[in-house]
Amino acid sequence: MPDRDPPIPSVPDSRAVPKKQTRLSMVWLIPILAAALGVWVAVARIRSEGPKITIVFQTAEGWRPAKPRSTTAASTSARSRRSG
Repeated sequence: MPDRDPPIPSVPDSRAVPKKQTRLSMVWLIPILAAALGVWVAVARIRSEGPKITIVFQTAEGWRPAKPRSTTAASTSARSRRSG
């Protein structure tokens, strides 16, 4: 007598179950805060700058080139010794 396997029960069709959307990881909090701080500092710097003013003269009569001044401690002390 041939062995017969018992009938296989029917298996329900499988369905793909989408993963729950994960929340934003706490690791991303630091770069987001750093970017927001950088934007805030840039905007505050630009807003505090004020208008740019350009003055144009027809001639440079009476103007001399500025002499460079050194602001090092050695030149300041030498200047104060001469004047004192």
